[in-house]
Amino acid sequence: MHKLSGSDATLPCERRLAGMGFARYCASAYLCALAGSVALIAAAALGESVLGLGVGLPAGSGKPGLVHVFGTVLLAPLVETCLLIGLLELLRRRHLSDTAAVAVAAILWGLAHAVFHPLRFFGSVWSFAVFGFGYIVWRRQRPDRAFAAAALPHMLVNASVVLVQYLPGA
Repeated sequence: MHKLSGSDATLPCERRLAGMGFARYCASAYLCALAGSVALIAAAALGESVLGLGVGLPAGSGKPGLVHVFGTVLLAPLVETCLLIGLLELLRRRHLSDTAAVAVAAILWGLAHAVFHPLRFFGSVWSFAVFGFGYIVWRRQRPDRAFAAAALPHMLVNASVVLVQYLPGA
C-alpha cells in the first residue's frame, strides 16, 4: 500500500480520507454527496424562484418501474463511473493536477445531467466531485478499490433519489 508523502497529498482532506476504512469512506462519501447535492439544488431553486426564471425543481413522473430502478441505481452509476475514470485519467495525462481534473470532470458531468433538467447541474457537479476525489484517493491507497470508491456512493445517492419517489405524496 502506498503511503502519502507531503508532495503526494494533492487533494483536499486526502490524508483523512485515506485513513478511513473502506466501508466508512463509502458511507461518508454517500452522505457528503447527497447532502451537498440537495443543498445546492435547493439553493439554486430558491435563487431561480427569486429571480423568477420559471425553471423550478424537477417534477417526478410517478413511481418508477423496475427497469428504471435498475437503470438508475445499478447501470447508470457503473457506466458513469467508467466514463468518469476515463475522463479523469485523460485529464491527468494532459498534465492537469488531480484537483483540476476532478473539477473539470465534475463540471462536464454537471452539464451532461443539466440536459435532463437545468437545476440538476449543481447537485451533479458536487456529487461527481465527491466521486472523483474518492477514485483518486483510493487509486493511490488501494487501486483494487478505486472503482468501487466512486461507484458505490453514486449507487447510494441514486438509490436515495429513487426511494424518495416512493414516499407518499411524491
